[in-house]
Amino acid sequence: MEEERKNIDEYTEEEKDQAMSRALHWLCSPRGGNNFYGRILNGCGRAPRKDLWPPTAAVSLDTKGRYTLAWQPDWFVRQEGPFQLLVVVHEAAHLSLQHLEKFLRLRLRIHDINKYKRLHPLMNVAADMAANDIAVRPLMRTTRTNFEKYREKFIWPESEPYKYHTGESFEYYFSRLLDDMTKEGFDVSYCGGESSEGEEGESSGPGDKLDDNYPQWFKDLVNKQSPPALPWDTKFDEMNSAEIERAIDRAKREAKRITKNAVEQTQKSRGTIPGQFMEAIKDLLEEPTIPWQVVFQNMMRTALSSKLDESTAYPNPCFFHLEDEGMEPYPGYQKNFALDIAIMVDTSGSVSRQEFVDFMAEIRGIASQEDEVTIRLIMFDAAIQYEKLLTSEDTDRFAADRHNSINRYGHGGTDFSPPLRYICGEDDETDWANGAEREDIPMNRMPDMAVLLTDGGAPVGPPHGPIPKYLPPCPLIWVLSSCGVENDYMQPRVLKIAD
Repeated sequence: MEEERKNIDEYTEEEKDQAMSRALHWLCSPRGGNNFYGRILNGCGRAPRKDLWPPTAAVSLDTKGRYTLAWQPDWFVRQEGPFQLLVVVHEAAHLSLQHLEKFLRLRLRIHDINKYKRLHPLMNVAADMAANDIAVRPLMRTTRTNFEKYREKFIWPESEPYKYHTGESFEYYFSRLLDDMTKEGFDVSYCGGESSEGEEGESSGPGDKLDDNYPQWFKDLVNKQSPPALPWDTKFDEMNSAEIERAIDRAKREAKRITKNAVEQTQKSRGTIPGQFMEAIKDLLEEPTIPWQVVFQNMMRTALSSKLDESTAYPNPCFFHLEDEGMEPYPGYQKNFALDIAIMVDTSGSVSRQEFVDFMAEIRGIASQEDEVTIRLIMFDAAIQYEKLLTSEDTDRFAADRHNSINRYGHGGTDFSPPLRYICGEDDETDWANGAEREDIPMNRMPDMAVLLTDGGAPVGPPHGPIPKYLPPCPLIWVLSSCGVENDYMQPRVLKIAD
């Protein structure tokens, strides 16, 4: 895009209105690298606002958790073409990295609204560092247009005086800023001091309006923010915690929908998505799509309530009549609500990398739904390749760790018989691959539930499939990938991962 004129009188109202659309269209076009940043902002609401102060462009959330791209048309149209593109990329990164939801999460944790507002400038700077580092920096390295000349307009992790590591998250930069500023006397409870409040049209920047408890180097960073931060979250001041939580949940679903659609459209048109950015947003794209809590409630309560363990805590009514003979009515029985699940993961060659990633997301969804759950994870192709026992403590960590990555074992053909024979206690050495990683603690009883995640690319029923001969006595749930093939012998419990 060529550089634009800077005299606002030279622009028609139509040109002002079309400036943002032109930037988004250019980013989505082959000339603009066919990248997905423009598609992200095309997926949310757009609102040109002549009354916007400070004049800026920014994504914001409303109280219903809906995203909107707002911009001041007179300000935006005056910017040079390449800088307009950098602004768009910067704002798209904020949406996909879920920075706004994270602001609201911190708001709920901090409780004191005055402390939150004092920390808000730090959050803005930290979010800009993360967005610029992961999205704007790669664009500046391209040679198709002169982006590098605008480097000084943006805040970078390596900015003076503290040179932070690149490639880190918003949370990391926020924590480092708070630590470094606290060492220099910054007090989050401070409520005094002078600041130079500027009116519209005055030259003072946002950093100059901060009180004298903020270090000068931080004020300088705030003044470098381009575009300047928009005070989008004041509308949440009158909302209670439950209302804010609902807005966060809706915003997360909206961000997932927008980002996933943008990724799919870009991939279909053979566009470019930087690998580092895909790594950063993979958590957003890997959310489990099956409502495991509902599955457990509908399927497992009866099975769990029927589990009885011997116990000295409760007497056995059957022994009451022996008390007169001096015999204690023990051992009794109590219900055991711990949940044992066998999860079989198809890792054959027909299962794509994305399908395997989706399977791992569903396993995290299973692990996060119960307090006392033990998972026996089994990976198989034509034979069992890997077995790992995850105790309650292990599954808690697995569910909470969004970057948890278990290696994939096996890329051969598919046979459902080995893992199902193992669940039924009828396996032998031919069901295990040579050198397979096996758990030291063997499966000594039937699990409460078995889950088999697959693309369905193997025989299920006779004559070559394991069902019904090796149908476990416990509930068996078949979980198919979004493109998985269903089979009548999988019934009645078949779930499908949403695409």
